[in-house]
Amino acid sequence: AIPIQRLSFKEIRVRSHRTLDGLRRMFPNCQFVHLFRDPLAQWPSVQTRIWQESKSVELFIQRVEELGSLYLSYDGLFVEDKHLWSRPHLDRITQNLGLAAYDPALVGDGVFAAKEKQLLSPDVAQLIQERLCDLYARLRRRSLEFFGPL
Repeated sequence: AIPIQRLSFKEIRVRSHRTLDGLRRMFPNCQFVHLFRDPLAQWPSVQTRIWQESKSVELFIQRVEELGSLYLSYDGLFVEDKHLWSRPHLDRITQNLGLAAYDPALVGDGVFAAKEKQLLSPDVAQLIQERLCDLYARLRRRSLEFFGPL
């Protein structure tokens, strides 16, 4: 769609496979980067937001299930947030995607950490693990195909 090579990042709210299909048609040379996080660490951060998924752990679990399953059905680079905390891993990502240099001060856990997180209750942690453990393991396996073990 665009006759020149461009480099851009845009987090896109994916609602269905049609979003990814449309992006692929409009930008046939684009590379999808599927960023994911351990749901046990993600839920406390989500609760600090005003998103629909922050209203209940059940809505959060459903959304993670939907997106994780959708992403696994597409090609792309699977990146766990922990890979972004490591300079060697981040160097590998940027090299693979043909990106320019980045600011090393932005590397590490906690750069954009949500404030006022609440600790997980044992019941919620168990529910998240029961429902999302397998999906999270499948996402991690896809990321390890590229990165190897952390």
